[in-house]
Amino acid sequence: MMPLYIDTENVEQSLNAAATELQARFAQQGAIYQTEDIQKALVGWLELSIEELVSEALFHVAESDRSRAFNRQAFDLYLKRLQPTEELSQHRIAA
Repeated sequence: MMPLYIDTENVEQSLNAAATELQARFAQQGAIYQTEDIQKALVGWLELSIEELVSEALFHVAESDRSRAFNRQAFDLYLKRLQPTEELSQHRIAA
């Protein structure tokens, strides 16, 4: 499997900004949270979201309605950059 690349510096900055904004919103609603606690909650949510997407990858990229599949356009963009290893006409399909 190829290694995953995640721009951790950019992700960390985005998480910090989101946590700060959420902290302000929650404070307006009367709930005070530490920024670090909100960051932990965001990281946990992101981890579980990634796990869920991975477990449903086949559905999201192949079986679902293209217009409703989560981020299908990104998958299609990356797939266009690839070349198939074999053409269907060269492949004998057993019946």
